[in-house]
Amino acid sequence: MEDSLVECWGRGTEGQTRAPVEHFATVSAGEAHSCGMLASGGVRCWGANQGGEARPPNRRIKSVSAGEGLSCAIDALTHRVVCWGAQTPPRAEVVTCARVWVK
Repeated sequence: MEDSLVECWGRGTEGQTRAPVEHFATVSAGEAHSCGMLASGGVRCWGANQGGEARPPNRRIKSVSAGEGLSCAIDALTHRVVCWGAQTPPRAEVVTCARVWVK
């Protein structure tokens, strides 16, 4: 698992280049934050967090995507999309979609 450590580069003004020292399965870079799915199935985000985009819910996920002030993931148990950040009402609440098809 040594290859699964993340190394980031770029402007880094919001801390988005300071990835946690953990083993990641996948990583997604947003505008000023990044999120990664841990090898264990959890999610960690780092960088800008003005709207809560780097404060993920505590759950197991299948995939994660970081965007502009918003992050989303597919929940490993319910298979629903969950999002957090500035675009979700209210700020810290998790929003889910009714149906998502994943192959």
